[in-house]
Amino acid sequence: MKNTIHINFAIFLIIANIIYSSASASTDISTVASPLFEGTEGCFLLYDASTNAEIAQFNKAKCATQMAPDSTFKIALSLMAFDAEIIDQKTIFKWDKTPKGMEIWNSNHTPKTWMQFSVVWVSQEITQKIGLNKIKNYLKDF
Repeated sequence: MKNTIHINFAIFLIIANIIYSSASASTDISTVASPLFEGTEGCFLLYDASTNAEIAQFNKAKCATQMAPDSTFKIALSLMAFDAEIIDQKTIFKWDKTPKGMEIWNSNHTPKTWMQFSVVWVSQEITQKIGLNKIKNYLKDF
């Protein structure tokens, strides 16, 4: 199942790339994207920041709805942590034996399990190590 999702997402990105390279106006990619988003309420917006242009979209109304980033910020946080060399693939985040709210969080974690189980205490630890000023700079660069 997980491989199918990855394959579908890869196909979706390839199609989005084709649309991006050939389109001058935003293209509704619903016919292509619908099967990939089946069973979810997702949306997709491909935007070219250099030209300030929307390239392709699926379920645009959903994309226009503001939502808290929640766990999606872990993706940016992980990029920052790897780039700042605060973590690498072999990093072990040591659990301090204090209950953390979810049983799965109450153990040591790796970067992989941090992402897999959305381990909040690891995100907090990484955020403190990077520091607010560096995070602001990274976010400006994204």
